[in-house]
Amino acid sequence: MKINELFKIQAAVEEQMSLLSGVEENALGDHNVMNVRFLAIQVKLGELANLTKCYKYKKDINEIPRSKILFRYLEGMRYLLSIGNKYDLNIIDDYAFENIRESEDLIILFSELYDGLSRLKKLLNNDQFVDGLNEYIFVFAKYIQLARALQISYDEAYAYFKDTSISA
Repeated sequence: MKINELFKIQAAVEEQMSLLSGVEENALGDHNVMNVRFLAIQVKLGELANLTKCYKYKKDINEIPRSKILFRYLEGMRYLLSIGNKYDLNIIDDYAFENIRESEDLIILFSELYDGLSRLKKLLNNDQFVDGLNEYIFVFAKYIQLARALQISYDEAYAYFKDTSISA
């Protein structure tokens, strides 16, 4: 995996967007900077869960247009990386995920991601950055497991992420 490269690409995209738009990140108020990122990733997770319909019945992943799965997954990844960059949690590497219990069940993964994001936000709000880093590692690992469950390879995701970031 090239996690560090993903963090760098996301930081460059955000800087470019800020320069092009002329809008400061805290235009909605400093107190909303965190809330916007966390709400955005939760919305993207919801869109992805809705696309799979895993909460109703098991929809065959192969029946869903690949581009839709990739787009929604990577939009969520952008916000996850953005959270890591904003709160200096971008120090993780591939080895950080070794001890995280594996799961392939979409319902469990989505639930663990929502719960983990809530815990992470609370920890960061309370300036508990060491515990926040551990929770971020958990959430990131679950997000990677979600890719596997959706049959997204790292190389496929990386190429798509890099291509869409360059054109953004």
